[in-house]
Amino acid sequence: MNFKQSAHGVLGRVRRRALTWLALAALAPALVACGGSGSSSSSTASVRVANVTLTHASLNLLVDAVASTQATAKDTVSSYASVTSGARAFTFTDAGSTSTISSLTPTLTADSHYTLVAYESASTVKTILLSDNLDTPAAGVATLRLYNTATEAGKLDVYITSTPVTELTDVSTLSTAGSFSDTSAASAFSLSYGPGSYYVTVTGSGSPKDIRLLSMPLTLSSQQIATVLLTPA
Repeated sequence: MNFKQSAHGVLGRVRRRALTWLALAALAPALVACGGSGSSSSSTASVRVANVTLTHASLNLLVDAVASTQATAKDTVSSYASVTSGARAFTFTDAGSTSTISSLTPTLTADSHYTLVAYESASTVKTILLSDNLDTPAAGVATLRLYNTATEAGKLDVYITSTPVTELTDVSTLSTAGSFSDTSAASAFSLSYGPGSYYVTVTGSGSPKDIRLLSMPLTLSSQQIATVLLTPA
C-alpha cells in the first residue's frame, strides 16, 4: 500500500551566499492510499508539473509533441494528467509560445505517480522527475524527503531542529541531519521524524557560520510524507 505523496511541500531557494525560501503547500497535496488521484489503468502513469522557476510565469508541458498540462503558473503545481507509460518525450514551453525551453525523455512506470519539477539555474530551465510512490510511514512517524537542485551553491549541510535557529545560534553545536556533497547533479536523502514542528537550516558544508537558509518552518504529522526541495535563487 502506497501513500502517493504528502499534504505538505516546501520550496527553499538557495543562493551561493544568501537564501530566500517560499512555502508551497500545493507542492505535495494529499492523495488517498492505494491509488490516489489520476489514472490507474495498466498502461498509464500520472504526472503533474511544479513550476518553481524564477522567471517563467507560466509553463506548458507537451508529451510526445501533444499538449498535456497547460499554463502551470510560477510557484504552483498542476493537477495530475494521465500519460501513457513507457519512454515519453517531455517538452516545456512558455505559455503562449511554441519554443522549447527544456526537454527530457523519462521512462514512466504504469500505475505510478510523478511530479515533474521545472526549476531555473543560471537562466537555464532544468527539470527533475520525482516519484510520488512511497510507502506509508508507520503510525507516529513521518518521512521527510530533501532534494537539492542548487548544485552551484556547492556542498551543503542540513540541520533539522525542533526550535528556531537564529543568526546568533552557534550552529557548530548542532548535529547535521544530512549533507549534499554532489555538486554535479541533483541529489536527495530521506529521514524519519515524529509528528511536530521543525525548522530547516542549511549552511555551506563544514562552515556552520555560512548560513544559506535560516529556520524554514516545517510541520509534520503522523504517516505524512513531506518533501523539501532546494532550488537556485
